[in-house]
Amino acid sequence: NKRVGSACTKTRSEVKASRKRPYRQKGTGRARHGSTVSPLFVGGGITFGPKPRDYGLKVTKKKKKAALRAALSTKVSEKKMIVVDKWVEKKKTKEMVEVFKKMKIENALIVLDEHTEWLERTTMNIPHISVTYSHWLNTYNILAHDYLICTKDAVAKIEEGLRK
Repeated sequence: NKRVGSACTKTRSEVKASRKRPYRQKGTGRARHGSTVSPLFVGGGITFGPKPRDYGLKVTKKKKKAALRAALSTKVSEKKMIVVDKWVEKKKTKEMVEVFKKMKIENALIVLDEHTEWLERTTMNIPHISVTYSHWLNTYNILAHDYLICTKDAVAKIEEGLRK
């Protein structure tokens, strides 16, 4: 669903050019042509060129939930899900980088239960570290990161959401 599909070409009706005949129909010895916007001419319209379209596929709610469950259980079974009680407030990005170096984590998704501005700000410039909230959690984000770091409250909200 992330595919953009913005490729676009002009058909003969969209090309901006004169609709006048390039030359008269008889007596020239050349083929008959109505206008230069025809696909036969350089600068003319494209016959069956691409037009903007949506490549998105609809996934049912049950399948989305099943995929989320599978992704979470995979992280747990691989021991790549870390649950923390709460985050100790760090004011600098450099301090957060040190925390992740001590944990030997380079690529992680941090899941929070509520808005925590200081954590978002300190992790914003760290490559491959993303912050999301338990109600925005999706399968793609889980699989795109090596580690999943959650607070206890976030885990409770995720479980509640999967139970519904």
